[in-house]
Amino acid sequence: MQSNQFELTAKLAQKEAEIEELKRFLEIEAALEKVRSRTMAMQHSDELSAAAAELFKQIQLLGIEPWSCGFNIFSDNHKTITQWVSTGDGRPIPSFETSATEDVFVQFTDAAKRGEPLYVAEIAGEELVASYKYLSSLPVAGEVIRELKASGIELPTYQIFNLAFFKQGYLMFITYELVDDFHLIFKRFAPVFEQTYTRFLDLQKAEAQAREAKIEASLERLRTQAMAMRHSDDLIKSTTILFEELEKLELHIERSGIGIFDMETRDCELWSMAVSKEGEKELATGITSMTVHPMLTTTFDAWLAQEPVSYTLEGQDLEDYYNLISKGDFHLSQEIIESSSALPKEYYEYTPFSAGGVYFFSETKPLESDKQVIRRFAEVFHLTYTRYEDLQKAEARAQEAIKQTSLERVRGEIASMRSKEDLNRIIPLIWNELKSLEVPFIRCGIFIVNEEMQHVEVYLSSSDGQAVGALDLAFDSNDLTVNVVGAWRKKKVYHQHWNQEEFVSWINLMIKEGRVKNQKTYQGTNEAPKSLDLYFIPFTQGMLYVGSTGALKIEDIDLVRALADSFAIAYARYDDFVKLEKAKESIEQTLSELKATQKQLIQSEKMASLGELTAGIAHEIQNPLNFVNNFSDVSGELLEEIKEERRKSKGDRNEALEDEILLDIEQNLQKINHHGQRASSIVKGMLEHSRSSSGKKELTDINALADEYLRLAYHGLRAKDRNGSTLRFNADFLTAFDSNLPQVEIIPQDIGRVFLNLINNAFQAVQGEAERRKALRQSSVSERDLNYKPMVSITTTLTVNNQLLIAIKDNGSGIPDSIKDKVFQPFFTTKETGKGTGLGLSLAYDIVKAHGGELNLESNKEAGTTFNVSLPLPKRE
Repeated sequence: MQSNQFELTAKLAQKEAEIEELKRFLEIEAALEKVRSRTMAMQHSDELSAAAAELFKQIQLLGIEPWSCGFNIFSDNHKTITQWVSTGDGRPIPSFETSATEDVFVQFTDAAKRGEPLYVAEIAGEELVASYKYLSSLPVAGEVIRELKASGIELPTYQIFNLAFFKQGYLMFITYELVDDFHLIFKRFAPVFEQTYTRFLDLQKAEAQAREAKIEASLERLRTQAMAMRHSDDLIKSTTILFEELEKLELHIERSGIGIFDMETRDCELWSMAVSKEGEKELATGITSMTVHPMLTTTFDAWLAQEPVSYTLEGQDLEDYYNLISKGDFHLSQEIIESSSALPKEYYEYTPFSAGGVYFFSETKPLESDKQVIRRFAEVFHLTYTRYEDLQKAEARAQEAIKQTSLERVRGEIASMRSKEDLNRIIPLIWNELKSLEVPFIRCGIFIVNEEMQHVEVYLSSSDGQAVGALDLAFDSNDLTVNVVGAWRKKKVYHQHWNQEEFVSWINLMIKEGRVKNQKTYQGTNEAPKSLDLYFIPFTQGMLYVGSTGALKIEDIDLVRALADSFAIAYARYDDFVKLEKAKESIEQTLSELKATQKQLIQSEKMASLGELTAGIAHEIQNPLNFVNNFSDVSGELLEEIKEERRKSKGDRNEALEDEILLDIEQNLQKINHHGQRASSIVKGMLEHSRSSSGKKELTDINALADEYLRLAYHGLRAKDRNGSTLRFNADFLTAFDSNLPQVEIIPQDIGRVFLNLINNAFQAVQGEAERRKALRQSSVSERDLNYKPMVSITTTLTVNNQLLIAIKDNGSGIPDSIKDKVFQPFFTTKETGKGTGLGLSLAYDIVKAHGGELNLESNKEAGTTFNVSLPLPKRE
């Protein structure tokens, strides 16, 4: 009986144990299901810490009181461990990273490498203290330990680390005592949490993809805005969009901005977007020097090297930075300055692009992922800023084109001016060009300063841009003219402000001068402007006036200055035109006088050459006239003889004697006719030489023409140089004419004039050389001087290139090299004053050129001078 009871009790105990084991199993399964459910409910990777907290809770429900629990994930190379743990009260704390080879964690890493599924380690004493010390040095873990100590919670002096390994890491339960069913519980939890971590990785991957898509969408919006920019002013909008997109990405930053650097000044133009405590956005702009603080200096140097910067502001460095910012030109709100300068530490990150960089400030150490996003935005903003610079250049080119077109219109209009009255139509043009240049103004005008007359000519516009007529004011007419002229003399811009009363006073002056009919006509409205800023921009001849209701910007004044400079150039052309017209009248009169003088000089040259011909012509005519006279006398005597013979013989005539006498008379008459014809030919040639050329070319025997003018020149000089009965001129001449030369088409009297001039020069050259040698013989006699014979020769030949060449050569002293290039110049002569016009060779050169020929000279001291005349022959059909 007792045996049965004992067996029954044993069985009952066994059943109860089985029930308890089943119950425990079910409890564990329920706990596992809770963890699985929490895992499957995860929608974001950040919920992994919550899953760790759920794990802690379920462990507690299983009757285990851990000090902490969580899961640790190894890096791929097992060098570091990322931990998600909960505190003793079950609160999850942010993940943190520890070294897998430091302190107690090295034995955990070794166990994982050995492939152990479970591992238990008891840690106490110095080993545990060293572990706390290491964890305290880490940012997140150290903060938790400090919070625990601050709340009065003592750290355990003995801990049991229960580890259950899975593929990526291990579950960690830190308890105060050994857990009896450790193997049963923790071994079951490890694979479940492996599923949890796999879910976490999937979520993390999906989140990374979604975030990447979100980032790329933000970048694309920034790119789209950059491409949509049509004006450089759109940069502010693009900058605002950059800040808005960064805000949408929920980065861990407090303030971000853009800086554009100036290489020369080391200044930075800043745009910064911040959010106040009330949540309001604030765009701060301004200029700051990059030399006033170490962080800024470091940033500028990094920009030069195109490298990023990480800088931590803390303590006095932080205070100094915001103190400098508060005093500079960068208009950051006082609220932000005060809140930021009160921080214990502030982190600064800078990413460069070509013209500057993107920066941000954060209260916490920036995540690497946030830095990467900022760098990507910097790259895209580089494109935005490049687009901005391109637009700026295009706008500058367009503005310059508008300006140049405007200036060209002004120049063109003024270039067409012919009188001062035309200036009235320039005023509307100036008005329109100021409008096209987008200069804000309501009045304009031109002040022309006349220093000689001490007057200012004033040309003004009405309210609609029309000219109101010209005023002629003395320099001292009023304060305005005195000040304007004074500024013009100093080449400075003059600025004066008028109130309504002063403007009305000016109108009354113009009404008094009769330039304006009434006040309203000039004002354009019933009431005069209450305020008017007058700007007078100097140019060479006066001032360009612009009136505006407010002060002009420097850029506007520069545009007006460019217009004034263009007006000065154009007005100078107009002024030059006026002077040119006067000069033209003077020149035309001078030209008329010069032409008359030229005709007189040419006639004088012709008469001079005619004078040289006269003696030769007289000599040539005297010979035939002597023959005519002699034969006439003889013929008269013969006729008397016949008459006498007839009277003597009366009926008995000697017919043979009569026939002989009549034959002599016939011969005498022939000779008289011959020499009469010769004299007529000479007179005809003389008349042809003296009269103007007919310009008609004739086929001419060049040998006969050259021979005729050679003899005329020779006899003319001999007769001219005769002193009483003494003949001083003595020279020989030779001819070498090619008898086979064809006739050439020339104007005989013109080419004859050329021959005469060249032959005369040749005879004069040898005569001068003879006189020079004669003088030498009186001091020292040389064989060369005694044997000198003055000689002039003319040679005619046909060249290989079908040109007729006439060479007139003398054996005089030659022409010096220094004047060879001048002998054909008009009015150049080596003769004494009054003995030559200097036109002979010049006219000869022009005549030969007009015939299509060439005239040149060859000369040296030993051989004398040769003038070569080449004339083209008629073309053969």
